Amino acid sequence: GHSDVLMGSVTVRDDDLGYRLKAAFGRLGIGVSPDDCALVSRGIETMAVRLDKSSRSATSIIDFLGSHPLVESVLYPALPGSAGHAIWKRDFSGASGVFSFSLRREVSALAFPALDSLKLISIGASWGGTKSLIAPTSVRSSRTARPWTGADYLMRLSVGIENADDIREDVERFLAALTSEAVP
Repeated sequence: GHSDVLMGSVTVRDDDLGYRLKAAFGRLGIGVSPDDCALVSRGIETMAVRLDKSSRSATSIIDFLGSHPLVESVLYPALPGSAGHAIWKRDFSGASGVFSFSLRREVSALAFPALDSLKLISIGASWGGTKSLIAPTSVRSSRTARPWTGADYLMRLSVGIENADDIREDVERFLAALTSEAVP
């Protein structure tokens, strides 16, 4: 939807398992209201347009970040050379506008105060909406399959449908704030 609802489904082949899951969901209070259905219907109508716009805008932001001296890495499976790109290419026909980037260690501690410089992008965690959002994310503490060896925090950016130049300008303002914070 437009960052206002999350809905999914569980589908199984085994009828008995389906009935047990339905009973468990009922006991847990997991259900769908008519208002939720209306929001999902509204969101589906514009989903392709929103994802196309945000994906195109994200690509331009990623190109900028990938060459910026304060950015250590950009994590986006649709980006050639990214970890998992071959699997992404095999299984997907498009990408969303959600990606992460890490800052160089010498400025990463300044990321939180630098977020105050953002004027267009809000701090928050969601995706697929019309508004661009950024969320600092700690990966090390929640990584279980393999130890995390990257930066302490990743900046997760969900690119909305605002003008790509305006989003980039806001990201540039954030990065400039890192530099000005680093200067004594």
